[in-house]
Amino acid sequence: MTAKRRSMLKRYASQMCRHSRCSYRLPVSDGSGRDRATLRSALTLLSQAGYDLDGTVLRQRTTKARLTFEILVTTQIQERDRAGIYARSEARRH
Repeated sequence: MTAKRRSMLKRYASQMCRHSRCSYRLPVSDGSGRDRATLRSALTLLSQAGYDLDGTVLRQRTTKARLTFEILVTTQIQERDRAGIYARSEARRH
């Protein structure tokens, strides 16, 4: 992370988990979008963080609150891309 970005985010540091301040690398998968090994690994990490799968919903183990997160993008094109991915995934669920 650049010094400029760190400076911009400093006032939000108490609200950010420590991992969000690190660089991110996409996981390596088989490219199918249904890579069971990658899904298993993700669920293991989420379980270690206190979340369990309840049907099709990830819930915090003690409070039963649903897992929520935000994806930050820098351009409108990225925003439209993410919105399209979300809409398609929701359509598959119903």
